[in-house]
Amino acid sequence: MASPGNEELSEELVLIAVKLIRRLRGLDPSPALTRAEASVLAVLVFAGELTMGELARQEGVKAPTMTRQVQNLERRGLVRRQADSADARITRIAITASGRKLFVAGQKRLLTPLVELLRSFDRSESATLISAMPVLRKVANVGGRRAEPGS
Repeated sequence: MASPGNEELSEELVLIAVKLIRRLRGLDPSPALTRAEASVLAVLVFAGELTMGELARQEGVKAPTMTRQVQNLERRGLVRRQADSADARITRIAITASGRKLFVAGQKRLLTPLVELLRSFDRSESATLISAMPVLRKVANVGGRRAEPGS
């Protein structure tokens, strides 16, 4: 049997990633955040404080869209705006303790079915998955952009 070509392998990797995320999201019994809100919080958790423009670029949306998203999260006490320590003209968006707590709880709920599945793997399956992790991390960094959780 011939090995799949790079195009076929690329298609399969994307299909698996999309199906996994959709499946896990579908199993979440009580999402407290929309996908967009969870994505914004994930960026802030893993990247730290960002300007509105940086956050919009990370999320691949226009500034007005990100402004509305941040305003909504801010009203809910999940993010806050603060002046940049080096340049008071710049405003940075930061996740609050409440935002971090909500995000972490959501991630835990989202990942519970995956944790259960991994527990059912035999040693060989677990070893195969563990050995593939460095390659999967490299794949997730395609194009040189940092892979963000939740995206």
